Amino acid sequence: MFRLSCVIVSVVAALSGLEHCHGADASHKQVREIRVAGRDGSTLQTLALLPDGKVAALVAPGGHGEIHESRAPATSEVRLFDESGTALATWRIEFTAQSIGAGPDGSVFVGGDGRLAKFDAEGKLLASIELPHLKKAVEDKDQLREGALEMQKLYEKSFAESRKQFDEQKAQLEENLKKLKEKDKKELTPAEKRRISRFEEQLRELNGITAGFEIPSVEDLMKQITSRLRIINGVTVTERDLFVVTGESTGFGYSVWRMDHAFQESKQVLSELRGCCGQMDVQAHGDELFVAENCNHRVGRYSRDGERIAAFGRKGDQPEGLGGGLVSLLTGGGKNKAKGDANVPPGFGGCCNPMNLRIGKDGLVYTAESEGIIRCFTTDGKYRGLVGSAKLTGGCKNVAVAVSADASKVYFCDQPGQQIIVLSREKSAAEKVDE
Repeated sequence: MFRLSCVIVSVVAALSGLEHCHGADASHKQVREIRVAGRDGSTLQTLALLPDGKVAALVAPGGHGEIHESRAPATSEVRLFDESGTALATWRIEFTAQSIGAGPDGSVFVGGDGRLAKFDAEGKLLASIELPHLKKAVEDKDQLREGALEMQKLYEKSFAESRKQFDEQKAQLEENLKKLKEKDKKELTPAEKRRISRFEEQLRELNGITAGFEIPSVEDLMKQITSRLRIINGVTVTERDLFVVTGESTGFGYSVWRMDHAFQESKQVLSELRGCCGQMDVQAHGDELFVAENCNHRVGRYSRDGERIAAFGRKGDQPEGLGGGLVSLLTGGGKNKAKGDANVPPGFGGCCNPMNLRIGKDGLVYTAESEGIIRCFTTDGKYRGLVGSAKLTGGCKNVAVAVSADASKVYFCDQPGQQIIVLSREKSAAEKVDE
């Protein structure tokens, strides 16, 4: 379902005709790229910034670390670079890695395939465990079957609603085409010819989507749930806590688990978070958690115990008539949905943004969108402006962002380009005069 999900939401974004603010009054400009070449089937997946300014790039299997039991794990590595892009070291990870986080003391935590590993700043392995709650969930076949049956019902309901929705859209497109094609070809204007081509392309897209509507078997869904449970979507660290983001055994949501740095005292603090296309980014700051609630186009703010404090952000422009059905399933809120969210201009665009976020040392929230846009907010949601942008290819994806201690540099993960984009703060007119 998740591959089909990405196709559908990509069509939604494409049909919306959204325009983004690349290059408009940004505080930072792109100054260099750090190339991160993959090998043995592994590519750049995400990044973290260490307290001493080193950039840690996680190189691992694509597809956000999909687990295939029949295949041997592909190479997973942490590669360290300085701010200029000079390679410093490579650490091999002995499992399929999917996420990375850096602690205030320079320790590095890597998660993936149901495992967590802790390294010191020099790359020495300090500890490695299989997450107990994931192991228990994967071994509970009755719970997995119950979750699979629930997911099957969701598929049936959502496919029925989506088929009706797309049939209505196809009928409208076919009517528009019929009116245009009734004209004499010689009388068609260039604009009308372009509309015919566009309508025909949209019809092919919609027909392709509906042709893929097939209810998976319970056994296939159990395998899918097991794979999702073993994916560690995020790791974030404070002086006090370690937080881990994983899938859930029922539905399509995500949970956040809190533990100490020794992987003890594990406790679930958030559940039923909704994320599109396998993406769910959570970042900790002090005693609070900030969640990139991409399906709801907002940032959620929680206590370390999972109590909602506030939320900010809103959805940008989107086409009418594309809600409901499978799209609603993919972009609907969970039980953590807040009321009265602040409307922060401009809204987060695309099908599902912000995709990633990071809290800087300055206490500001930096959000990243799949289309390559980085924005800045205060923790209470006041908009501080556009930080920077980069032209990226592809649809929904991890676009991890990191910020230097003095906020002069921003590091942006460009998965399609297999590089880390470095943006530097533009000097003010007064600063340029003083030089």
